[in-house]
Amino acid sequence: MRELARCTDAGTAGFVLVAARGGDGAGTDVVAAGLAGPLAAALATGEGSEATPGGASLFAVGVGRSGPRPALAPGARLETILGEFLGLEALEAVSVLGTADRLERVEAWVFSPKSEVRGRERLTEVVVEGGAPIPDEWLTIVRRICSDAGRVTLRTLAGGYSATTYQVESVDREGRRTIPTVLKIADLSFTSREEKAWRESVQPFILNNATVIMGRAAEGAWAGLRYNFLGITGASSRLRWLGDRYSERPFPELVPILDTLFGEILDPWYGQAREEDAPLWSMHDPSALFPRIALDAREVLGIDPSAPDVDVPELGTRLPNPYRTLAGWRAAGMVRTRRCKVSITHGDLNPNNVLLDEKDNIYVIDFSETRRRSAVADFARLEALLALQTTRIEDVSDFVRVARFFEGLVSVGSLAEAPPLVDDGGTRQCRKAWEFITLLRRHAARVASPGTDLVPYLLPLLEWTIPIVSWVQLSPLAKRLSMIASALVVRRLEALDPEG
Repeated sequence: MRELARCTDAGTAGFVLVAARGGDGAGTDVVAAGLAGPLAAALATGEGSEATPGGASLFAVGVGRSGPRPALAPGARLETILGEFLGLEALEAVSVLGTADRLERVEAWVFSPKSEVRGRERLTEVVVEGGAPIPDEWLTIVRRICSDAGRVTLRTLAGGYSATTYQVESVDREGRRTIPTVLKIADLSFTSREEKAWRESVQPFILNNATVIMGRAAEGAWAGLRYNFLGITGASSRLRWLGDRYSERPFPELVPILDTLFGEILDPWYGQAREEDAPLWSMHDPSALFPRIALDAREVLGIDPSAPDVDVPELGTRLPNPYRTLAGWRAAGMVRTRRCKVSITHGDLNPNNVLLDEKDNIYVIDFSETRRRSAVADFARLEALLALQTTRIEDVSDFVRVARFFEGLVSVGSLAEAPPLVDDGGTRQCRKAWEFITLLRRHAARVASPGTDLVPYLLPLLEWTIPIVSWVQLSPLAKRLSMIASALVVRRLEALDPEG
């Protein structure tokens, strides 16, 4: 048995064997089934769970039989062989086998499992609201990370660029409802980055208004993080995105939410910003997350990334080519620095990463991009989304109107200057976005104070407008609008920082 354990020490394997038990002089035959390898010791207790000197473990249960040993026909199926060996008339004893047991005339069948699933996990029923299928690896993650539940219901909250998020409603094995949680599934590197950021930047600073990691599980190339969420009404709480509130409520009702989010909840980050010579260009390079920006500009928009400028007939002008500008910064190594405030920032603060319960209690999620950068970066991230994705674009006239609206936003000379509202159509969407952005700028100016330099704001704004060309879910018209917005930002940057 020790040799069998050594043969499988590279990983867990299941086995079935037929053998004669040595040393008892009675000629007893044994049929045994068990596990060999690292998982054996974890699952077994007491006698029969043993480690070899090399670290391999084995756990097996054997059935002894009396009488002559049946002949094994060449090529016989395993179930046929077991049927011949395990007749009740020949059953003699059941015992636990360990690595110290000596067996002779061994014939063994070893199986390498596709995955390791504990028996308790198989008891967890998983239901996806709406019946949408999920990959087998994700199902294993759900059962493993929710192994305390008898039934789990998943409701999709978001299927973003890098991860999928579910609200988890579960009952235990006695039918009692447990607290709601959130499960986020992404690739291994993304999940590891988020977990590290949570422990280093969230737990010490904003824990009470951030979801808390309750567990982690991985399978194949995927991993999941389970976060708590307990709203004001306890287990009956239903989560809503800030984006839902933005769509449903007039702007004055959103002001208290934004003031609480930026002035209280995230202030432990922004309020400790330090002024330093920061490598802003490398801090806000979008190429790591979106490596196809230049290729997509050529393929989707027909723009040569090396051309010095682009024609924008919608605005009756030519603008600097933002894709050439980005390539030029990268070629120069992005080593330039600029004096500004730097702090921990969320990194992807958008309305789908802020959750609210029935009483507008705020919870922030998704910390995979949380790190130090320009202290006003989170405000610029939200501005890019509000300006370009909450304003209606159904035809060319809408397109021109939103382009001019964005041109007005980046026309100011300092962060302390309120942007003008440029909206030829007088639309409600543009006015609401402008009100929201004006409030964002006020909070950003407070964080940057006493400085009013607009460059540390425009660089992260460009970071989140220029990669829209690579977002597969958006229309070609929306992607062209992002190109024009990026070009407008570059033009303003060149005016404010000619050396850039």
